[in-house]
Amino acid sequence: MRAMGDSQSFFPENHMNYAIEPFDGHVLVALPEGRFLVDTGSPQSFARSGRATFGETATNLASVFQGRLDASELSRLVGTPLDGLLGMDVLGRHVVTFGRNELSVDEAEPDLAFAELETGRIEGIPVVAALANGRTARMFVDSGAKISYLAPERLSGLPVEETLRDFYLGAGEFDVEVSSAGCELGGHPFRAKFGRPPALVRMTLSGCGVDGILGRDLFASFAVRLARGRLAIAPFGDGA
Repeated sequence: MRAMGDSQSFFPENHMNYAIEPFDGHVLVALPEGRFLVDTGSPQSFARSGRATFGETATNLASVFQGRLDASELSRLVGTPLDGLLGMDVLGRHVVTFGRNELSVDEAEPDLAFAELETGRIEGIPVVAALANGRTARMFVDSGAKISYLAPERLSGLPVEETLRDFYLGAGEFDVEVSSAGCELGGHPFRAKFGRPPALVRMTLSGCGVDGILGRDLFASFAVRLARGRLAIAPFGDGA
């Protein structure tokens, strides 16, 4: 497998490109309806205008997530004005490639040098098996998470490097202690910053049968392709 950069040749022909606007570890893109958080960890999309045009498809959306989170509250949580969120109900209909600086949408699955991963799905959210801090863990893949998360007992013995303020959809805001640990996915090593999730988030993860979340660290280390819910990765080249 070759290492991938973010040049024009990285993406398949006949694709649509969106510049990624990084903000505090989050992936933001500009759509005709405004600025959206791209969140593979959310099963549902929503938009201030009730509509989002992604790729060549315009979709009517709810303006509120789970009856209480709207674009104004999302803007407050993320810390920048936003007009909505793209979740897996929209992303999962397409072939979406996350590069370092660009996000590509294509209707036909591209033939690129990506390593396909065995991918499960829970409410549409992709789940993969990764080696995290020396142990195999089932992990949500969440482009909307600015850090990764792992059950506290799996981080025992690791020093706390910092405390961050974060949020989780449905759980609100919280302070989280963060440690760095080695990971491996598809035979490729990388490092991630893991937070120790609060009780409500731990209950949510445990109820889904997963051990943690792979957040922005994954997307910073690899080009990530979601082909209608199936995950594949390609390491970035050193010069990319």
